[in-house]
Amino acid sequence: MLQIVISFLLIASILVTPSAHAKPVAGMSDGNVAILLYDELCMLTTQVANLPRRATWTENDTTVEGCWGIVFNHEYISFYFVDKTVIGIPVRNFASVQLF
Repeated sequence: MLQIVISFLLIASILVTPSAHAKPVAGMSDGNVAILLYDELCMLTTQVANLPRRATWTENDTTVEGCWGIVFNHEYISFYFVDKTVIGIPVRNFASVQLF
């Protein structure tokens, strides 16, 4: 039950965040890989209709641009990156990003 509440709050914060300035709204890190989700629209020339927002994948000081969207009954975040990588990660792996 707690996972459902946390997932709902994360999804709500991502979808309700005002987009005056593009900023990361959620992210995850696993060793030398970090994925950030942004509140701005994806700007890749190859876009996927159900992945409307910008994402970045940073690994070993290299950043790859991509797009993200919440799918599968709000349990997964799907990604498409410019290097043609496609991946799905559970929502529960992400945390809200606090900027100061």
